[in-house]
Amino acid sequence: MSEIQQGVQSEEIKKYAALLEETREAALPPIPGKWIDPEPKVMTATIQAVDKRSQVAGFGYRAFLRFSRSRATLLAAGTTYYVFLAVFSLAVVGYGVALTFGAEKLTELITDALNEAFPQLVGSAGIDPTALQNAGETMGIIGGVVLLFSGSGAMYAMARSLHVINGAPKSSRNYVWERIRLLLWMLLLAPMMLLSFVLAGAFVGFGNAISDNDLMVALIWVVAVLLNLALDFSIDYLMLSFFGGIRPSRSSRAAGAAFGALAATVLKYVAAVIVTFSISKPQYGALAAPIAVLLILYLQTAAFYLAAAITAGLAGEAGASALRRGQNSQPQAESDDAEAVDGADPESHEQAPAGEPPDRGGNSPPSGPERPSS
Repeated sequence: MSEIQQGVQSEEIKKYAALLEETREAALPPIPGKWIDPEPKVMTATIQAVDKRSQVAGFGYRAFLRFSRSRATLLAAGTTYYVFLAVFSLAVVGYGVALTFGAEKLTELITDALNEAFPQLVGSAGIDPTALQNAGETMGIIGGVVLLFSGSGAMYAMARSLHVINGAPKSSRNYVWERIRLLLWMLLLAPMMLLSFVLAGAFVGFGNAISDNDLMVALIWVVAVLLNLALDFSIDYLMLSFFGGIRPSRSSRAAGAAFGALAATVLKYVAAVIVTFSISKPQYGALAAPIAVLLILYLQTAAFYLAAAITAGLAGEAGASALRRGQNSQPQAESDDAEAVDGADPESHEQAPAGEPPDRGGNSPPSGPERPSS
């Protein structure tokens, strides 16, 4: 390795170590009071033991920690609420824009996309599409802006959740500018998601129309699935790149986006089974469709956050390896200072005590907050 490459790597290690210190200081301290839970587990030793086994084990354990410690299932539940509202807001806006410009084909595309995403949600068994079209036609400019702003709440919730999974602090951008930025991203990603849901069905219909050969139809279906995977991969890759406050390495994002695309494609086919099962339950009554939609949205959101945790796990393992290599190559005098930074492990900052923040002189924080005596 040349001296220039060593210098660049050293700078990256210093930036990463500084980021760990900043993360420690951003943690909320525990409130005064009597401790009623058992002693918190210290994961540093566990992570170091896992690292000694293999890089795969280290990555897997870090991904598990990111998913569990970020409370990704709760994040997915909260995001599902905003996505549920956004679906109907964006549908009304889409119908309104299509009817304003006389694009009848676009209204049909929106209806088909809703039915592909949530089978039987729109139609005789669910919401009358005419009601959505009437709402879109009469919403006006101000109503459209309000609906778009509320629809961007889903993007805002997703961005905040990715910040938590990545260990990034809340964005310091102005709140209004942040919502506008996410609204612009929504206007880019929403058509891609719309196309993702109708692509497979459109290709299969096209195959049935041009050929009666089962092999040809099957081949067209495979092409449609591959294109669908590529589109979902692009959506996830963009979100992992620009929504989480910290941009992981390209290989980490690619692996996470690939998992997310595969999970999304599988869940699209599972959605029909879920909706059919829910609507067949007479005890659910009119709530059958909303319950099914909420469940589908929750599963898709949780799968995406799992993809984000996998991305973070890969990035964390790569960062830990680079930090260890940098410490091993440093002189002993410098190595002692480096060891004060999180024990050379990127995940142990989650276990840093929230009492006294570390000082700037490189001193490591105390081992843990003192519990009040009973």
